[in-house]
Amino acid sequence: DALHSWPNRQDAYLMQHFNGLFSLVQAELYRGDATAALARLLADQKLLRRSQLLRVGPLRIEHEYLFARTWLALAIQAPPSERAAKLKRAMLHVARLEKIGLPMPTHYATGLRGSIALATENESLAVEHFKNAAAGFDACSTVLYAAFAKRQLGLLLAGDEGQQLVAQAELLMLREDVVQPDSATRLVFPRD
Repeated sequence: DALHSWPNRQDAYLMQHFNGLFSLVQAELYRGDATAALARLLADQKLLRRSQLLRVGPLRIEHEYLFARTWLALAIQAPPSERAAKLKRAMLHVARLEKIGLPMPTHYATGLRGSIALATENESLAVEHFKNAAAGFDACSTVLYAAFAKRQLGLLLAGDEGQQLVAQAELLMLREDVVQPDSATRLVFPRD
């Protein structure tokens, strides 16, 4: 295991520790184990903050995005009595992404707002957010993220329009070597 060959993270939390954390949390979310993902994030939180790595903009963005997706996935998996509190935690991280004021974190946040709207059964708002996220990702030439947003949008739209969006998005994903479009889309923008 490559993680064991690195310096002890208690002594110095380095970029490779952050990359390892990112990869392991992504894997937990992909498998659908949001509880394990949150446990990993929380276990490294104090060390990560002490390391000052979160002062680096792209790392802070990915960290907030991981937390937002993890809390959202937890909310989706939670019993109805616990869902609102977890959605509130997800929204905190979404707001932090928006506050950064750069295009990519703003588009991440818009797509996550679409997922949150789905979790609160507001499909019309989800449609609006996924349309805006797809347009934003297209404007940034991040076609794979645009495809994830378009797939979510297509699943919400009725008829041929929705089916075409899903088919086009999945075709693009397959060209980009995404083997499981549904699982990959749920990783990026969680949903039931």
